[in-house]
Amino acid sequence: MTITIVSLLEQVLYINLLTHTDYNFFSNLFESNDRKEILKIQTANKEFKSRLKIFDEVSKSDKRCLKTKAVFEDIPENSKFIVVAGKIDDAILLYSLKQEVDKLNGINIPSNLDNTKYQIASLYYTQSFNGGTKRRHYIGELNKSNRICRFCGNQTPVVSFDHTSHAISESLGNKSIICREECDKCNERFSRTIEPDIANMLSPLLTIYSIHGKNGIRTTSGKNFKLSLEKSAQNYANDRTIKLQLKQELPDKLEEFFNEQIPLDASSLKYIPQNVYKCLCKYVVSVINKRYLPDFKKTINWINSTTKYCKLPLVAIGNSQIITDAPYLMVSIRKTNNYNYPYCFALFSITNMAFAFIVPFTSKDKYLFTTSSKHAFFQEMIQSWYGGFKWSFNKLSSSKNTYTRVDLTLQIPSECKLGSPEIQYRSAKV
Repeated sequence: MTITIVSLLEQVLYINLLTHTDYNFFSNLFESNDRKEILKIQTANKEFKSRLKIFDEVSKSDKRCLKTKAVFEDIPENSKFIVVAGKIDDAILLYSLKQEVDKLNGINIPSNLDNTKYQIASLYYTQSFNGGTKRRHYIGELNKSNRICRFCGNQTPVVSFDHTSHAISESLGNKSIICREECDKCNERFSRTIEPDIANMLSPLLTIYSIHGKNGIRTTSGKNFKLSLEKSAQNYANDRTIKLQLKQELPDKLEEFFNEQIPLDASSLKYIPQNVYKCLCKYVVSVINKRYLPDFKKTINWINSTTKYCKLPLVAIGNSQIITDAPYLMVSIRKTNNYNYPYCFALFSITNMAFAFIVPFTSKDKYLFTTSSKHAFFQEMIQSWYGGFKWSFNKLSSSKNTYTRVDLTLQIPSECKLGSPEIQYRSAKV
């Protein structure tokens, strides 16, 4: 059994109660009723803090207990917190519990989910995955001999699971989310087919925002430019300088040149739009609980297939002023049979860009959500829920190569003299 601790801290604490002794241990830590049932609402008062010393003895045999103790010590003194049975990892339920904790502590924070939004959100089981955490998050079967690849359906000895398979491409900065159930053969195939497409599409942003991929920060090269990290200019504060090399003659009045948009020819960074869509859905299949996999058989077949044109739901692509320095994925799976809503949709963000998309071809969908009438609610929902992004809705159905247009605007600070390399970028429109 697992219990979930929600407090004023941003961190949610999960504790496994493996034995009857463990339960007695925590029943001595928390306030209980007459039947020795742990109360849902607890107070981090001085008496509670004094009881934390019981971790010291247990830590002699299990040092991990000290980390749990440290979390409890960080809970603000005399604040209320909640203890609930089970592992609550549904983002919407956790949001509700956070709201309840805030109210218990007299904090009135306006909810960004009105009744209609909450009713829709409550239809879904939602999980979030952060590729920038220090601690690795492993998904799937621990025992290699029992693993079945999520994408080809094979297991050992037909396929091997010797290499680390990142659930989200490592080229996008994912260091921590690992899928154990992607075989080496599929991992290698995706690294040659659909994964380079999304990296090429986002390449300028990955360089400008210094996203650390598998081989460090990516260098973006086009026909008339090269963007790279200037390591020699990195200072003690770890500030980074991006070097732009232009393959063209500069005019005499350099200031006028840099105050206008500079079109960067990125036509060599080709990608197939549908491969980007496939790759986003591949990330989703990599992280969901295996109990849902049977519902995604046709989705997996589509991800594996040779890319040909097919009509797909529109994908929302948004830009924000908030920068994400590691990939972040939020996956929602419908808990009811309300077919007016897609079975699965997801939000993926990196740098200042986000993708909100419906995962197509699931067996639990009655509609394809490719018509304007069926897709309208999704467009309204995305624009309403994620107001921090400026959204556009795009077709990623094409199987033909394209490239991202990049317009760069630079400025020369007043203290920077002509000929000095200290020219800073103002914005990059991708």
